[in-house]
Amino acid sequence: MTNKEILSEILSVQKVQAEKQLQLAADFSAYINKTDLKFTEILGYLESNSKTNTKGVIEQQSINTTDIANFKTDKKVVYTIGVVGTILVNFFFKYVWK
Repeated sequence: MTNKEILSEILSVQKVQAEKQLQLAADFSAYINKTDLKFTEILGYLESNSKTNTKGVIEQQSINTTDIANFKTDKKVVYTIGVVGTILVNFFFKYVWK
């Protein structure tokens, strides 16, 4: 083979490799664009949006945690009132209602 034939063969192989590399880069770019859209959608669920006045999952979770803590506190108050009420009713029937 002459040098010209060898260089022509190398050039043709490099063209095929360049086309494959271009296609791979295009496929990767399309994949990244799709994942960016998914990540943006996920962030839309997680973060609050002041424009639409919607709460994200993170903010709503902190609100729910506070509400549950308040409910547990209210539950203690209800139990205390129930115990005191039971004692008073027993006292009433035991000593007053004779």
